[in-house]
Amino acid sequence: TQSTWGGIGSMDPHIKRLVGLLHARSFRCAINVTGGGSQAISWLLGVPGASNTILEACVPYSRSASAEIIKGDKFVSEDAAKDLAKAAFLRAQNLYYADEGFSLGAFNHMPILGVGCTAGLVSSEPKRGPHQCFIATHSMQSSSVFHCVLNKGKRDRWEEDGVVSRLILTAIAEAVGIEPTEYELSQELTQEDQLHKTQSPLEHPIDQLFAHHYAQIIRSSTGQWVGDLPLRGAVLMSGSFNPLHEGHQRLAEAAARKTGLDQIVYELAVLNADKPSIPSATVVSRVNQFEESGFAVAVSSSPLFIQKTELFKHCVFPIGFDTAVRLVDPKYYNDDPITMATALKTMQKNGARFVVAGRLTSSGVFSTLSDVSIPHGFEDMFIELTEEEFRMDISSTEIRAKLSQQ
Repeated sequence: TQSTWGGIGSMDPHIKRLVGLLHARSFRCAINVTGGGSQAISWLLGVPGASNTILEACVPYSRSASAEIIKGDKFVSEDAAKDLAKAAFLRAQNLYYADEGFSLGAFNHMPILGVGCTAGLVSSEPKRGPHQCFIATHSMQSSSVFHCVLNKGKRDRWEEDGVVSRLILTAIAEAVGIEPTEYELSQELTQEDQLHKTQSPLEHPIDQLFAHHYAQIIRSSTGQWVGDLPLRGAVLMSGSFNPLHEGHQRLAEAAARKTGLDQIVYELAVLNADKPSIPSATVVSRVNQFEESGFAVAVSSSPLFIQKTELFKHCVFPIGFDTAVRLVDPKYYNDDPITMATALKTMQKNGARFVVAGRLTSSGVFSTLSDVSIPHGFEDMFIELTEEEFRMDISSTEIRAKLSQQ
């Protein structure tokens, strides 16, 4: 049996070849398996080159460990496999960019894949239900699911695990574009076994955000998307960008110079604290402005700064004078100074800083941060841009009015 399934020191040469092909492919992967499929992890790590491919392989085997990832109460199901794959995908993103160092161009070139497997196989106590596995892969672009129902009673535990493990390798190979003609790997399936495969492209990342699959998504300056990637230590220029104009860019650049940060990301919230939510088609149109200008843009469903600082920790937010006034005015916290102080403490704990640009008021006075009464203990959160450092008397409203007259 060991020579058939590829035990230690006797890996099936077909398995070895496929794993070698995977390690030669340009992608990074994290894996979650529970209930079966552990041999796949051994095979993937048993061929030189695993560090080029595998970021992490986990076996959340106990019910409580699986419950931290799987949302429903059916642990051997298609949805459970998808939950495991999605969690692996997000983990792979985080690990890859932690190793490589996040930059707005880093994710342009490296595909990230999450793999999840959940199985119910031969156990010490006979199972009433079928012996089966669900294997899912998840990337930013597509997802796939393999469902295999095994001929109950034909194999022992090790052999069933071997079938599941071979299917995991096959699922990964398909996900990264390795054609079946490039390798010869028998699935060791019989006529009594049932295998079903489904593969589907995912919705546009913006639609995935609207469907609450992600809290935030980021598109690089060259158009690649990542979801829920922790962004740290950047200048985050928030706005509705209707339209994107020179004032946005110059304010962001001034904030970067003031704080010494070299990474600028523009952030568009599909929900707005003061305005109706932005329709999906409009969001796409506004995001496309950044493609033409070569800027990176984040899209979130968090209109409030306290929410933004939870998503984008230790970031600098360039804001105008009026926004700074609202941030420290109890009127915008249901007239409750305690609620305001609690919100400011949360933002402070999240490492947020606000670079404040001045504004020409209707009375003809150029007001700056020095004209804002900052509550005691929060002064370090706010950084003033002097009139010399930034002044641009332009607004999106004025630009829209001019455009409508053309």
